Amino acid sequence: MKKASKIITIITAIVCTVLSTIMFASCTEENSTPSASGEKKITVQYVADGTAARTLLLNSESGIDFAVVGEPAATTFMGVPALNLNAKMNMQSEYQLVSGQTTYPQAGLFVKNEVANNREFMTALYAALSASKTWAFDNSASVNAFAKENLYESASFPQASIANCAINAQPLTDESKNQIITFLKSVAGTDAKGNAIDWDAQNTKLFTAGDTLADSKTSYRFTAPEGTPALAILRLPVDNTSIAGKNMEYEIVSPSNIAAEMSAGKSDLVIMPVNAGANLIRQGANYTLVSVAVDGSLYMIGRTANGGTITMDDINGKKIACIGKTGVPGLIFRYVMQQNGFTIEE
Repeated sequence: MKKASKIITIITAIVCTVLSTIMFASCTEENSTPSASGEKKITVQYVADGTAARTLLLNSESGIDFAVVGEPAATTFMGVPALNLNAKMNMQSEYQLVSGQTTYPQAGLFVKNEVANNREFMTALYAALSASKTWAFDNSASVNAFAKENLYESASFPQASIANCAINAQPLTDESKNQIITFLKSVAGTDAKGNAIDWDAQNTKLFTAGDTLADSKTSYRFTAPEGTPALAILRLPVDNTSIAGKNMEYEIVSPSNIAAEMSAGKSDLVIMPVNAGANLIRQGANYTLVSVAVDGSLYMIGRTANGGTITMDDINGKKIACIGKTGVPGLIFRYVMQQNGFTIEE
């Protein structure tokens, strides 16, 4: 009887040991492997602008962990206590890592062909844009107040954001034209129906005004969307009410309305996303791309355990708000994520 009891005790101990080993191995495997397939995945919710992204970040029920926005919104939001953001990813740096390009053309200056052929005007315009850029960088603490008074009342340009806004003021060179074509081929190689676009064949149409009738207008309308593109023309409404004998009318509009300024021919000069303007020219718009008004100025912002720089590991499995689904922000976001091996779900 004693011998039988001893055998039962030994068998029980062995069974318990085996079960414990199995359970421990199971728990260890579950905790060390995020997913059985090892797939990298993110969910994206596209929004119209930075304000919409900010609303989602504030709403805990939205499930949004990170947001891709441009400057100056990125710096502005990082300073909002209620958002409690502590980390940022520089999308320009991430784009460079996967593309080999130093930056990308975010917004371009598109002008009607007759304007592009007015050499006296264009020379004076570049000088005015350059002077405005220099003033903004030299007087970054004064930019916000100046913009609120002279551009649009809701302008928000924190001093710390100015250096990141990457505004430009130079005419295109052969090198910069090639960079634009490379960018378009990389991130905007198909149209809305999925058909391939031969951007090399569009080179002349994009950058050459061709022969046009003499410009008889006495005034020009110059439109830019709110945000960094508006910063590119910061001082022009005050310092340049006329340029080379042309009276100037300046208008700052919502980003959602900027395409209509060019598609309907409302503006003689317009700053808008490079891919959108290039597609309008490809479809027959009477405009020329003459300058990159804004180089890359996009950032992903959010909260992480350690703060500082957001890594690809931080965003795996997370939900991200992104501005401009069909514009440069959406294109850059998807390109960078896909090149890093992420599956993107909307």
